[in-house]
Amino acid sequence: MNRNVFAAAVAALFLAAASTAWAQSPDFGTLPGTWLGQVADSKGRPVSLVFSLTSVKLGDDSGTVRWGGTLQCKTGLQVSGVGPRSLELVATSGSGGACDTLRNGYATVTREASGTDLTFTFGKDGKTLYTATLKHE
Repeated sequence: MNRNVFAAAVAALFLAAASTAWAQSPDFGTLPGTWLGQVADSKGRPVSLVFSLTSVKLGDDSGTVRWGGTLQCKTGLQVSGVGPRSLELVATSGSGGACDTLRNGYATVTREASGTDLTFTFGKDGKTLYTATLKHE
């Protein structure tokens, strides 16, 4: 079995077991919605990020990321794992251009200790591509 596939399967099983803990989190009710932030592209130019979350249920199509700036595209997301303060998502679709290269990437969303901000990390092939602090719209 491919090493990456095995690691992903183990991680998915672990995160699936933690799904109950996410639902019981006091932060659960405020997570769905629209979150805004900014990342930098490979040349350091600003790229706006609009993270819209509609579901935190494992396996659901859960929302989108609209990328601005030099990317100008949208990525569809599906929940692949949940934890007490984090959500794992897989990029299932891209609207063309740069977002086609982001397909099959992954995002991790973590609730900050303040309870009002999220940390959004997006990566692919084991590399972190973008990290942003998001504010609720």
